Amino acid sequence: MAATLLVDCYLDQDGCASNYAPFYGGGELEVARAIEAELPSDLGAYEALIVSGSAASALDEPEWLEPLEQLLRSACERAMPVLGVCFGHQVLARARLGSSVLRRAKQVEFGWKSIEIERGSPLLGAHAPRFTTFVSHSDELDAEASAFKSSAQVFARSNECAVHAYQLRGLPAFGVQFHAEMGIGEAAQLVNSRTAKHPEWGLCAADLLAQQVDSAPLFASLLGDFRRVVKAGK
Repeated sequence: MAATLLVDCYLDQDGCASNYAPFYGGGELEVARAIEAELPSDLGAYEALIVSGSAASALDEPEWLEPLEQLLRSACERAMPVLGVCFGHQVLARARLGSSVLRRAKQVEFGWKSIEIERGSPLLGAHAPRFTTFVSHSDELDAEASAFKSSAQVFARSNECAVHAYQLRGLPAFGVQFHAEMGIGEAAQLVNSRTAKHPEWGLCAADLLAQQVDSAPLFASLLGDFRRVVKAGK
């Protein structure tokens, strides 16, 4: 049975696999650490690819970014189902469409935010028109970049970010900017650490934590929709 490959782009040693593993049976998910150069040379053993979030910025071009982008290009060439989350959402578009589609956001989007999603969207259509989940990013995709406009279909957005989810046209390749995969514990830890580290954001940890929402059901639905895309392509 072919497995889904999760490329873990976390910079710390704990990684993100524990956010994804509960939604897969034994042997259905394999994990490769991007920062440890564990990426496979051939995707033939896998049925789908997921690329996680990261504290890294693709705009800073860490040394392990190019192998990851090459892996994503290879997946798209094979028409393999791909799901990019936050950093993965940005790198998928950058790998396929070029660096011009990614930019620094005018303001950091951080905390639990309301996301608007189009009814009938390829993922999470059942959750239309709005849901609330955790977000944390200072980079974003440029919805008006010509390469992006011609090659991607946006299906979710927030008041602060015009591209919270998209599909590459003609491919089973999706990106989501939000962090539905993060449990409340991990998100709360980020709120406390990042508001303390970045007082210039003008955010109060207590105020943000008062708005927290458990996104586990949302993430289960998202992965369920993605896995149906995977199975439909067999």
